[in-house]
Amino acid sequence: MSPRGSRVWRWVGNAVPVLAIVVCALFAPAFARYGIRGGWAASTARVSEFVHTGSWEAASRAEAMAAARVRMPEVAAFLAQDHQLELPAPRADIAHFAWKDNRPQIVRIEGTDYRDPARDVLEIACTAPVDRDAIAAVEAHFGWPARMPARSYFVGDAAESAFERAYRESLASHGCRMALDPRAADGRSMVVSPDYAWLVSVSRPLLAPVAAKVIAVFPAYESRHSQRRTVDALTSFVQRAVPYVTIPPAVDGKERAGLRTPGTTLLQGGDCDSKCVLLATLIRSIDPALPVAVVNFRRGGPGDQGHSMLFVGVDAAADDVTMDLGGRRMVAVETTDGWDIGRVPSEFDPAEMQAFFMIP
Repeated sequence: MSPRGSRVWRWVGNAVPVLAIVVCALFAPAFARYGIRGGWAASTARVSEFVHTGSWEAASRAEAMAAARVRMPEVAAFLAQDHQLELPAPRADIAHFAWKDNRPQIVRIEGTDYRDPARDVLEIACTAPVDRDAIAAVEAHFGWPARMPARSYFVGDAAESAFERAYRESLASHGCRMALDPRAADGRSMVVSPDYAWLVSVSRPLLAPVAAKVIAVFPAYESRHSQRRTVDALTSFVQRAVPYVTIPPAVDGKERAGLRTPGTTLLQGGDCDSKCVLLATLIRSIDPALPVAVVNFRRGGPGDQGHSMLFVGVDAAADDVTMDLGGRRMVAVETTDGWDIGRVPSEFDPAEMQAFFMIP
């Protein structure tokens, strides 16, 4: 080799390590954020392209899994699961429901109910087919692994990584979503939360026979075919036939944010938000277009804890408690106690609203 060729190769040999150091320094933040390590450095070119373009196609799900295995093993195991909800073959049992509605005893309402105990109480009962196996399958599928982080390290901007995209898609298959954390001071942190729309959509066909039977046996205070009468009948059922219970910690390794699926709430009872989603499911099984929204309040529950109420887009009476949600006037419905539609406990304060979720 000529002296000139030797000098060229020496120059190349000296320049390559320097160039490598410069590249690593420039891309170190991206590598640290997306979990890139030397074990799969061959894929960093495509990931770097993704970081700069925000393109999902630029980084494959396989690369997302590789990042997850390094960064969050629990998430990687979750992403590797089969996320398809499989319902067993239909097998319905006959369920019996009974409840008492004491509203006929009310003679007037002035901050509280004044009742005449001499008046009769409505005693209502019905039977309906319930597919317990399908309800159990939905409950088992809902939620995310308890050991998996509930908070994210990202805010869903244009540079969202392949790993984060796969994470979101997998959560969505289990009735969960990433939402802004209303308790976070920065207003940008995300947290895993239940997807009420998914719960209603999946559960509606399972609970439609129950809703139809409740409406059929409920005495008609108003027109049998009015929207308000439908909501009144189903509200009476959820308030009085479905017990209020505190949700115990799950024993199957799943986190569900203290929420039960509508079918499980129907059979075992539930707390305020679980009963709200149950009532929303029953209403939508009868009237799929009726607007409904779950509203979370900072206070109003037992021990001054948070509380959830359902708001429904029926015609409002003059003295109804209402809120404007999503550009529509919605009527309040309390699911945990025997209040009429449009009436709420005295501690209700609209200013305490933390978040609302319209169910499309």
